[in-house]
Amino acid sequence: MPRNVGIRFSRGEYILFVDSDDAITPTALEELYPIAKEFDADVLYCEKYYPIRLGEKFTTDKNLLKESVLGNIKYDYVNKPTIVSDDITLRLNDLLSLRFYVVPWNYLIRRDFISQHKILFPNIKYGEDNIFVLYLVCLAKNMVRVSNTMYIHRNREGSIGTNKSAEIEIRRCTDHVFQGVSIISKFAKEFIFLKENPEFQYALFNFLAGNQFGSVAPLYAKFPAWQLEPLIIRELDKIGDKTPLTAFLFSRMTILNLQLNQQGAIIQQMNAYIQQLQDIIKKQSAQIQQLQNSQ
Repeated sequence: MPRNVGIRFSRGEYILFVDSDDAITPTALEELYPIAKEFDADVLYCEKYYPIRLGEKFTTDKNLLKESVLGNIKYDYVNKPTIVSDDITLRLNDLLSLRFYVVPWNYLIRRDFISQHKILFPNIKYGEDNIFVLYLVCLAKNMVRVSNTMYIHRNREGSIGTNKSAEIEIRRCTDHVFQGVSIISKFAKEFIFLKENPEFQYALFNFLAGNQFGSVAPLYAKFPAWQLEPLIIRELDKIGDKTPLTAFLFSRMTILNLQLNQQGAIIQQMNAYIQQLQDIIKKQSAQIQQLQNSQ
């Protein structure tokens, strides 16, 4: 929410977000602003950054991000300013395939663009930056990838991203999933492309909300149902129209059941195969024993 306050009081031509425990290089804005002006960009996306642990000595060579973005091993960095296609299908596929890093701090954004589309961070505890980047990807008329590395991301114990207590993580993920689906559904009603292509809307549900299930499920198992029930009820009470969330959760449950049935069938086949192998081994062992006895 402080970012929204910053947006409201900002007066500059462009906006750059910096987390409270991070930093930027001394020439960051000096490098990015001329590129933004040259391309008349609504959004500049810096594909690389400098990851560093708190207290670690920072050097541009040692700390330059060299690995893939969020596990996307096919990520191909640009080596010069490159205009992003205005084809929304391609942009969303890029987002879904992790071509965009879903954090707000690696983007230089035109303030008038934010104001024109009334873009704000949603009031949720976790994952609000994912949805903010979705807005940028969908709404920016001119979006440019750049090779400039200017952001210094410092990892420290006790930060929001590293605080992993079970109860806090459950509240984050539940809030993210429930509110995230509701927010994306509302956005889809106003954004023609998503309204006309519901398959992308569901894919975004999975990408921005559904993927949280994998991390929250083991945490749920640590608490009895009577402790989880009031937490879930509290999060549900924050949502007005629960129809999109209900449909999404039901579809997720159906898919998971199908996957479990498929896995169950595979396990049965494997067990049958193992039994066949055991029978063959038993038969061969008996034959070996007969040969030994005959000698």
